[in-house]
Amino acid sequence: MNSKRALTEGLLSRLKSAFPLKSIPLSSEIVPASSADYPDSANCKEWLGGKAWDSIEHEYIEKMHMDQSLLTDRAYLYYLPAFLKAAYDAPDGRNAGNLNNQFDPYKFGEPPSDKVIDKNMVSRFKKLSPLQRKEVVAILTWKSKSGSPAGKVHDRVLDWWEKFANE
Repeated sequence: MNSKRALTEGLLSRLKSAFPLKSIPLSSEIVPASSADYPDSANCKEWLGGKAWDSIEHEYIEKMHMDQSLLTDRAYLYYLPAFLKAAYDAPDGRNAGNLNNQFDPYKFGEPPSDKVIDKNMVSRFKKLSPLQRKEVVAILTWKSKSGSPAGKVHDRVLDWWEKFANE
C-alpha cells in the first residue's frame, strides 16, 4: 500500500470515529424551507440527501463550493467530514477555497474581514465535539502547510480554529 493511500485510510478512520455515520439527514433535512427557492437547493438535496457522508463523491463537494450556506445546521454538521476528506484528497491548489469558505468564522466581504465574526457560522461550529474540532484543526493545519500557496488555508482561519478548539 502506498503512503498516500495509507494516510487517506488513516484519515478516513479518524473521521469516522469523530463523525459517526449514523443519523443520515433525509433530503427534506438538507436545505431549510427558507432556501428552497435557490437554484442550487435541488442539487444539494439530490447530492446529499439520504447518503452517508463517506459516500459523497469528491466532484459534488467541489461543485458545492459556496452551497454549504444553503444547508441546514444538521446537514452542514453531518457532511462536514466529507468536506474535510475532499480537501485532503484534492490535488495541490484545489479545494482550498472550499475549505476556506467552509471553515471561515469571519464574515465574507465585510472589512476588515479578519475582525468581523459570522455568528451563524460560529454557532454551527460550537455544536462540534472536542474530538471533531481537533480533526478540523488537523486537516486545516495539514492543508495550510502542504502544497502550493494557492492550495493553502488562510492563516486567519487556521489561527481562529486553533484557539477555538482549545476553548
